Amino acid sequence: MPERRLCADTPSCNAAISACARARRWTQATYLLDLMLQGRYPEAPAVTGSFNAALTAFLGGGELASKKGRWPLAVFLSQEMTRSALLPDKITFSTLATVYAAGNKASMALSLPTQMKKLRVE
Repeated sequence: MPERRLCADTPSCNAAISACARARRWTQATYLLDLMLQGRYPEAPAVTGSFNAALTAFLGGGELASKKGRWPLAVFLSQEMTRSALLPDKITFSTLATVYAAGNKASMALSLPTQMKKLRVE
């Protein structure tokens, strides 16, 4: 019988990132995203949803990771998204607003509607 290999595709990687996020494993979630960005999974290019899944890891259920000083990592991810030529969507901005608010970064959260308008995100 011929050997079969499983190939990771974007939906399966996004599901794995989401599972890590739900388990409050933000380091693993961002590591998987990084592997996608490095091209380690040729069949799994990162998309906006990949970044959104990783960003939700910073919400961590009842214990917001941003309260532990991790909100700058969410900022970095959003910047990396832009560097990857991907556009944020409503989910991206909503997640960032929550992370910023929990990190006592109200001014950053208040700047998001302007960014949304500039990018024509409704």
